[in-house]
Amino acid sequence: MMNGSSSSLRYSLLKDSLPKQAPVPTNPMGEYNTIVHEYNSSENRIAEVYMNKMNEYAIYNIFFNPMRTFPARFLMFFACLFVPLLPFILVPALLIVLIQYELSYRVFCENEHKVPDPFQNMIFSPDLCRITNNNHRYYELSIKDLEGLSFNFEVIRSLRMREIQGKIRFMVYNAEFSEYYTNFPTHRRSHITNLIFAIVLSVINCFVYYKIFHDNYVIF
Repeated sequence: MMNGSSSSLRYSLLKDSLPKQAPVPTNPMGEYNTIVHEYNSSENRIAEVYMNKMNEYAIYNIFFNPMRTFPARFLMFFACLFVPLLPFILVPALLIVLIQYELSYRVFCENEHKVPDPFQNMIFSPDLCRITNNNHRYYELSIKDLEGLSFNFEVIRSLRMREIQGKIRFMVYNAEFSEYYTNFPTHRRSHITNLIFAIVLSVINCFVYYKIFHDNYVIF
């Protein structure tokens, strides 16, 4: 929340906020790379320690996004029971997706070892994000405008140390933005589960069509 009647301050924040960021890709690697991109900026970076970006794979996007929701996964796996050869396409694809995820997970672990907290120099402020309808945003304000915000003493003191020619540039973020980072490891279980489930359905599919072929075409 901002202190007092803040219409003038709101106008100043809208005016002084920096241009809107590019849309974030709707896959775990793209979301994580957004965190890395913002952390590596001079405003947020810790000393000269840089984080590495993950590769973004076309095959991963093709198979991950359609199966991101439970109804989509259910329809895909249900189809595996009745559509011949579909499981034999899905299983290798999900295996490739898992391998690509594991390669990215290695990057995640390496970055986590170098930078345990990439949000250290960022400021958690859902209210400022809400003003411009973004999950993260850069601001460049004067010290006077900064005093009109309800940041705690430690944050204000830290920001004052960034002053350059009377201006302070900083980045705010909300919970949605931080989830780009914290949610990445959680996808591991779903990838493994999807692959195991697809393998089981492949076995069932083979058995069903073997029985159909055997009962209808094998002559004793």
